[in-house]
Amino acid sequence: APVDEYVGEKGNTFQRLMLAGIPNKMVASLSHICKAAGLSVSAIELDVLALARAIPSEKPTLIADIGGITTNIAVAENGLLKHARQTDYGGIHLTRAVSKGLGLGMTRAETLKKRRGLLGEEGASELYSLLVPFIDVIIQECRQAQMEYERRYGREVAQFTIVGGTANLKALPDRASEFLELPYIAPQVLGDVDYASRLAPIAGEIGGRLAAAVGAAKRYFYI
Repeated sequence: APVDEYVGEKGNTFQRLMLAGIPNKMVASLSHICKAAGLSVSAIELDVLALARAIPSEKPTLIADIGGITTNIAVAENGLLKHARQTDYGGIHLTRAVSKGLGLGMTRAETLKKRRGLLGEEGASELYSLLVPFIDVIIQECRQAQMEYERRYGREVAQFTIVGGTANLKALPDRASEFLELPYIAPQVLGDVDYASRLAPIAGEIGGRLAAAVGAAKRYFYI
């Protein structure tokens, strides 16, 4: 996938390319699932490529996709992926920490996590103290991606956004913004997508969860 285009001294253009690999076992597993569902596979691509396409911006934008098991981190410009990173922490690790720390079942822990998030002053909330260590690891990985991008391209990341199942964790954008020293922008994943008017009240909430799916679809439906 082309990542950046350059103009040489003689006026000729060339591109920096990114090589991406997916294990054969994963490809076979995904293909089997699609076949069992009566679907044919036309392409398989990495989540980070779809994320860059889902949130187009002329400004260098850091995108953190906090999934169930892992977090994908991308820095994108104009719909093109510039830098990618991944950390092995996701929403399930937060839920397990709450479950073990408070002696709750996973379902109850997930509900409490979503309802309270990072609300509460440091040291005053047991829930806060359980979640913050995992959240800070993810934010630190975002910071590392930010620094690596800026060192490689000589440009500063201008803003960041958070998508995925944990994107709506209360007070998360504020904590990340303070650490990264970047403004947070709400992910307008469905901003250029037509959908039923009855979905308007929840479009903002569910859009972030569908970022990778929408980005993958744009590969075929957008020029």
